[in-house]
Amino acid sequence: MDRNESPQTKSSRIKKLLAGTALLALVLGAGVYGVFTASVSSTGNQFSSGTLFLDAGNGNGVDVSPVYFRSNAVPGDSGTTANSCPLVTNTGSVVVPNGNFKIYAGSLVGVPDTALTDEIDVTIQRGTGTATDCSDFVSSATIYTGTLTDFQTNVISYATGIDTGVGLNAAAAQRFRVITNYDVSAGPSSQGSQSGVQAVTWEART
Repeated sequence: MDRNESPQTKSSRIKKLLAGTALLALVLGAGVYGVFTASVSSTGNQFSSGTLFLDAGNGNGVDVSPVYFRSNAVPGDSGTTANSCPLVTNTGSVVVPNGNFKIYAGSLVGVPDTALTDEIDVTIQRGTGTATDCSDFVSSATIYTGTLTDFQTNVISYATGIDTGVGLNAAAAQRFRVITNYDVSAGPSSQGSQSGVQAVTWEART
């Protein structure tokens, strides 16, 4: 080192030395800490709920007219109405599995007289056809037979309901026929009696 080196020259040389040392450290650091990176993503993830609605002809959630009705009946009379063969449709977006689509006696107004209801035979069938009045109904299976007393007493909820024997895909439909007959051999004890006003309910669950 030149002892006669001026302070300015010495300062400049030190700065160059420090700059070179810093550059070397940066290069060495990049060699030690540099990495390769890559990434991939799953996109469009979403969760939405489906819908389940049943329609029997009057729109979702709207009750339909009676599937059986008769006043001043005598033994041998039928309770068939213009809507005894409703078409029940799943207008929702989800599937109802087989075993989860049932029929049962719903809300009841009045106190039934068993002298009459014991004499009324009820048959429920599933099948095909286009008319609600059952004029072209073709049965594929009988899913219930019993008295109106039994239907009103024992088939009164989803848990105790009648399995229709079918499921319902979204937009799928099933035709049913509800047959009621006042037993032709009914005795005089059933005169002047009433059955109460009974709902017949179709319920589906996922």
